[in-house]
Amino acid sequence: MSIYEIVIIGGGAWGCSAAMNLSKRGKKVLVLERGYLAYTQSGHTSAIIRQFYSHEETAKIAMLSLRYFKDFKQKTGFDAHFRQTGLLVISDDSESIKRTVEVLKKIGAKCELLDKDRVKEIEPSISLSNDEVFAFEPDAGYVDPIATVWGFAQCAKGFGAQILEGVKVKKISRQKDWIIESDKGTFEGEKVIVAAGTNTPFLIRDLGFNLPIYLFPFPMCYYRRPYGAKSLMRVIFDSTNNYYARPEGESEILVGPMHDEMTYAESSAIAVDKNLYWADKNPDWIGRIDFDLSSAYSRALSIRFPELSEIHPSRDFVPLLDVTPDWQPIIDELPGFDGLFVACGSSGHGFKLSPLIGEILADFVISGKPPSFARAYSLSRFRM
Repeated sequence: MSIYEIVIIGGGAWGCSAAMNLSKRGKKVLVLERGYLAYTQSGHTSAIIRQFYSHEETAKIAMLSLRYFKDFKQKTGFDAHFRQTGLLVISDDSESIKRTVEVLKKIGAKCELLDKDRVKEIEPSISLSNDEVFAFEPDAGYVDPIATVWGFAQCAKGFGAQILEGVKVKKISRQKDWIIESDKGTFEGEKVIVAAGTNTPFLIRDLGFNLPIYLFPFPMCYYRRPYGAKSLMRVIFDSTNNYYARPEGESEILVGPMHDEMTYAESSAIAVDKNLYWADKNPDWIGRIDFDLSSAYSRALSIRFPELSEIHPSRDFVPLLDVTPDWQPIIDELPGFDGLFVACGSSGHGFKLSPLIGEILADFVISGKPPSFARAYSLSRFRM
């Protein structure tokens, strides 16, 4: 049985990015994926790339990741098909918008408040109300999620990483090194990263550790753009009506719900509900949107963009998200388990952060210490 320096469980954006960064540094890396690459969350994501966060550490990582996506082909040798559209944010909460814009300006990201006339220049057919406020992030856009994960993986393989698909990990245990038992045999690693998305809490539970993770359904629906319609050719966050939307090429629009991001206060740890909402769920579950929800999205879009009143659903899916109580990721070495690292709780942000998350994990695993700006993602922030 071969002994690897690092075994990564999970072949999504985080796992493959970590594999690329570790293998570039000469580490002997094995990735185990229970399905195919980008099997669940990474393959069922809006893939919006933006920096618009009020959480400063997350905004920094998003900013650096966006820069990486712009140079993805140069850095990996593969194309993530980044499309820079800009992000228009619409809200009736002026204080929240202004606070987020100030955070972005503080870290050096481009973002500005707009008046109604300027918004009309960006989206001429949009309908606006007088009590709304607007912000615009010009560098935002979206990528092809499958191409992104594939690019990370192929680059990792080019530096010597081994990637095995269709390997379902059953148990992680510790002897001299870490032992990973699967349906395809047993593997051994000096260190292990569990970056298995919604499956992570199930794998860690067998070690007697309950991660503060909730699994929530997150619906997304694609609509056919009416013939000749030119509205919504950029990413839109309409928090007034609780949805986001982005173009999908020239002929479709992707729509999904916005969620409430709880603000993390460093001065107090966050209490964790012991009744975690994942124990009875299938981590590979992918659902469908019902007619009432897809119709609600259609109505919301047509109110904001009258030109889109005839849009029609074309396809949809409802993946599960692994969410933490403060809607921020967990990147940490599991307390009491030296050499076992968890990267989970992406909370809907994970894909856009993946270039830097891979670097953070590589630094953490090699040095034993997380980069300073990633310490906000420690498990210690939760009272467990």
